[in-house]
Amino acid sequence: MDPASYKLAWSIYIGAGVVFSLLAAWVLWRYLWRDLAYVLECILLALIFVPAPVTANDPSILAPALIVFTLDSVTIDPTATAGIEALTRLVVGLAGAVLGGFILAIAHRLIFRGHRAQPAVVEASANTSSAPEAHRASASRRSANSADTRAPARKRPQRPA
Repeated sequence: MDPASYKLAWSIYIGAGVVFSLLAAWVLWRYLWRDLAYVLECILLALIFVPAPVTANDPSILAPALIVFTLDSVTIDPTATAGIEALTRLVVGLAGAVLGGFILAIAHRLIFRGHRAQPAVVEASANTSSAPEAHRASASRRSANSADTRAPARKRPQRPA
């Protein structure tokens, strides 16, 4: 394999891996607990991007460690050590990924500590509201912000003028 096609193959693999990891991050962050999503995303990145030499004779030719280990395990060759070396690199990469995921989760919690989402409250404009409407708006705002589970107050009948 000439160096240009080797670099092209790695470029295509890295591009596809980045697209896949961005899609996976979007799904994980949307549907899972954020701390777990960080750890799983780091594990996914380690599984995709940890390199390993394909043969022990030429360590300059690299491939993803998961693929090298899988293919070396399928081909039963007692003298092949590339699979064991790939597995070692993969385990070290996964351990680093789990550690990195925990560090990201802790950093996220420390950065966003105390930041809670506040419910949106629509204020009544001063031009169109009268005093009873403003009172009802503030009462509804108080009930929206509190954990009050009481039934809403009944409307009073209007007196004829």
